[in-house]
Amino acid sequence: MQEADVALNASKGRGRNTVVEFEPSMREHSVATALIAEDVMRGLQANEFTVHFQPLLDAGSLEVVGFECLDMRA
Repeated sequence: MQEADVALNASKGRGRNTVVEFEPSMREHSVATALIAEDVMRGLQANEFTVHFQPLLDAGSLEVVGFECLDMRA
């Protein structure tokens, strides 16, 4: 069931109307992603992140069109 779930998530990532057969490398990617998520959650709980927002400007008009989030780790 876990392998089917990993293949399903890979298929969803590739877009509509795709079929993906499970490959062992998919498990490695899934485990790595889960470990990163755990590290981020642990860092958030320990207040290890300081977030800074940087404006994104339109090159022609210099109008602010959005922001990107920068992580400044202590």
